[in-house]
Formats: sequence, structure tokens, C-alpha cells
Amino acid sequence: MVMESTANDIYPFYTRQEREQLRLSSKIPDNTAIWLARYTGNNDLAFAGMHLWNDEPERPETIHCYVNTIVFGYVAIQTFTAHLPAGHPTIKIPATPGVPWDSLLIRVWPTGTRTVRWPPNMTFSDTGGIIALGDLVERFKPTTAASM
Repeated sequence: MVMESTANDIYPFYTRQEREQLRLSSKIPDNTAIWLARYTGNNDLAFAGMHLWNDEPERPETIHCYVNTIVFGYVAIQTFTAHLPAGHPTIKIPATPGVPWDSLLIRVWPTGTRTVRWPPNMTFSDTGGIIALGDLVERFKPTTAASM
């Protein structure tokens, strides 16, 4: 939330209420998923945020999502939050097909009842032959998406 709020963006994502709830009671926003990944590339610290919409941003029926990827040394953290119009059912946004996401990522939120085991079977890197960090950053980006 801090990184997203520092960007000079015409479409701020997290609401004041969501930021206050996280600050005051550690409540993670609804419709949020969080994953951890192992990273063996050259970045000690990196951040990438991406807005995704299913329609024009100004339309009230638009689903607005925000994907945030942060690298700290050997760990990558990715969050995905969706703001849904009132009354809209929960959605599942497809990730880029053909990538073994289950071997690369460990979902840590929502927690459920399973045990989290570290490290994942596979790793992200910036070098050839290994799945690139850029694949993680863009895993929810539709192939037809236009940059905004």
C-alpha cells in the first residue's frame, strides 16, 4: 500500500478505509491473495505495481485489480487485490498459462488450514534457463492488455 500510494497515479487503488484498517487492526483488504517466491537474480530490492481493469476505469461496473510484486534479496512477495462492484460475485483471474505457478509460488494469504513449506520447488531469476522475475510481475496481465 505504501509503494502504491507514493506513485503519482491518476487511478489510486487502495482506499483510505483499507489503509486505515491495515494500519489500525492489520486487516488485509477483502479479495486479496498473497504469495511468496524464491528469487536468485541480481536485484537486492525491486518493486513493480500493475493496475488491471476489465473495462474502462470510470465505469461503475468495472473490476479494478492491483498486482504488487516486491523483491527483498532472495524473497519475492506478490499481492493481488480486486475491487469488485457492489453485488458482484468473487472472481478468479487467470494467470499466464504454461508456467508452473504451483511450483514457483507459495500462497500465504488467505491462510486456510494448510502448512506453508519453504522454499518452493522452483525459483525466479533474471538469467536464461530459469523463469524470469518479469514473468511473475506480469503473470495476471492479459495478452491483449494495453499499457496505461
